[in-house]
Amino acid sequence: MFIFLLFVVLCVQGKMRIKLNQLNSNNILLVIFTFLCLVDWAKSQWYDNYDIQCRDENNDPVDWYVIYKLPKLRQSSHKEVKKGGAYAYITSNEERDSWELSSLSIASPKSIPGNTLSQLYKLKDTDEVIYALYNDQPPNVKRNSLSAGHTKGLVVANKDGGFWLVHSVPHFPPDPKKSSYEYPGNAFKNGQSFLCISLPAKDLEVVGTQLMYNNPKVYSNFSAKVLQTLYPNLTMASWGKEIRTAPFQHEVKLTTPSGTEFKSFAKTSKFNKDLYNDWVADSLKVDLIVETWPNGIGRLNSSCQTSYKVENVDAMKIPQVGDDFTSKQDHSKWAIAFEKEKPWVCIGDINRATTQYHRAGGTVCMQNANIWSAYFDSITNIETCPVPKGFFRRTYS
Repeated sequence: MFIFLLFVVLCVQGKMRIKLNQLNSNNILLVIFTFLCLVDWAKSQWYDNYDIQCRDENNDPVDWYVIYKLPKLRQSSHKEVKKGGAYAYITSNEERDSWELSSLSIASPKSIPGNTLSQLYKLKDTDEVIYALYNDQPPNVKRNSLSAGHTKGLVVANKDGGFWLVHSVPHFPPDPKKSSYEYPGNAFKNGQSFLCISLPAKDLEVVGTQLMYNNPKVYSNFSAKVLQTLYPNLTMASWGKEIRTAPFQHEVKLTTPSGTEFKSFAKTSKFNKDLYNDWVADSLKVDLIVETWPNGIGRLNSSCQTSYKVENVDAMKIPQVGDDFTSKQDHSKWAIAFEKEKPWVCIGDINRATTQYHRAGGTVCMQNANIWSAYFDSITNIETCPVPKGFFRRTYS
């Protein structure tokens, strides 16, 4: 890197006398190609060493991104949808009001999660970094952790900041001490959700506080000693410290480097209520439409008994794909406001079920009309509220 910069400086100052008439066209092309390669290499080294952030498919840093991994739909004419590897996305660099369907599989190291997590897999224990990977269904573990929070994600940071990735994928991602980027074979079947947020150091330390409420099952962690004073809460969370005293829920604001604001909701196992109906809807002051895994025990119906309604998604269709699927095929966890006037979008951990009352976890919300439209336009049926016997469904088209 130093030699390359010195070379450029000398050229600019005219210290190197090169007679262009002595160079043939092939040599000139070789010099140009070498120069461009060195510029690209220098750029990658700069980002790899200094900017730990969410990344897009071009491997460029982004403030945030949202991903919808589609279920495996055998009837689809789309190759990756049929295999269960298709994903649609929106990033802060390419913000639009509809999903962009990727040409890559979610399993590709060049996918958006692959590029983002490549920063993790390049790290060494000598690097001045901190990271924590957590999942109530860790990689290579058959039994779920029922004592820890119902929460999945990871945090990676250096002294300047890093990223927080919230997702719904079991057994993901692999432990960086043992493996490289892979997408688990049993996670292709169902739909999944991802939210990545790039954050400065002070906000990632706040994430550490939220994780102590969420009580995650941490299966891989590292914290350089030099960073433990900068990130005391994140360090303690990665070591398994949890909040055991009231209040049993905590709401905070997080702000990305470019100024986008998020609200993080985190609850402990003692909250003992529905995350969405008893907290999030009331805090945001909006009716909610919620998509969570409906196949477990104690599923909650749509509810109208409180100040703000919470209704369950029943069926979806990503317009860019055109294949219908139901919530029973969708393991993602997201919620949106019922009306666009307050375009809240939340992505998180917790299902709407009585069994989740006693599980720690949470959700992260932002106001964004484009993302809201992408989700809302993908809903084809919801379970209306109130719910009579043999409930009928509200249909969207």
